[in-house]
Amino acid sequence: MHIKKRLHIEDKVLKKFLDNANKDVVYISFGTVASNFPRKITNEIKKLVESENGNLLFVWKTNLTDWVPPSNVFMRKWMPQIAILCHPNVVAFITHSGMLSTSEAVHCGVPVVGVPLFGDQFANAQSAVESGIGVTVDIFTLNQRELKNALNIILQEKYQKKAKELSRVWKDRPLSPMDTAVFWIEYVARHKGAVNLKPPTVGMPLYHKCRNNKQRVRVDAQEKYENKVKDLLLSVLEDQITNFDRHSDISC
Repeated sequence: MHIKKRLHIEDKVLKKFLDNANKDVVYISFGTVASNFPRKITNEIKKLVESENGNLLFVWKTNLTDWVPPSNVFMRKWMPQIAILCHPNVVAFITHSGMLSTSEAVHCGVPVVGVPLFGDQFANAQSAVESGIGVTVDIFTLNQRELKNALNIILQEKYQKKAKELSRVWKDRPLSPMDTAVFWIEYVARHKGAVNLKPPTVGMPLYHKCRNNKQRVRVDAQEKYENKVKDLLLSVLEDQITNFDRHSDISC
């Protein structure tokens, strides 16, 4: 809903860096909260971008001030993230996998290297993996080699195509996200709270919800167990039939 249709990069130096890129550009940002990474982490990222000088270009949102980057790196404390991700020369995103960053990557059709730090970021990163547009790197084992391997994966054609395909699906909707939000807010207001949309459990006490959740977990566990038993019995039955056919003298 926060993504505008027309995106402009007002920073002329950044715009020139992206427009004149003669190599693929990788965008690096870990959000505002994680802008001050431990020295060990930033050192590994520096090793990565330095080792790729001549192969890749990097736009890195960081607070670093005591390092002179090589010519293949553009650094700023703040970046117009959506406009960068939607630039045609940007082909990969190294991210903390926040909800907004993830949705912006999907909108712009850019595959991601997810380095989740806390909260919903782990689920967001895993969702990108399951959607075929991302890989993850553990923050505790992050190093130049792991980042390089992860980048090599998402730079593959199948990841690039999948990201563009998912972007097309994401954007193919009857109304924009903003118009959709406005419609439903006005709908609820017109119908005095829209009681028809409220689930029957809305007034259920918390202890009932907890009990139902526990029952559901037990039912799911029981079904899984029963399925395993069925599979085991079927395999035993198949073995018996096979043995019978092998040793039987009866001919049809």
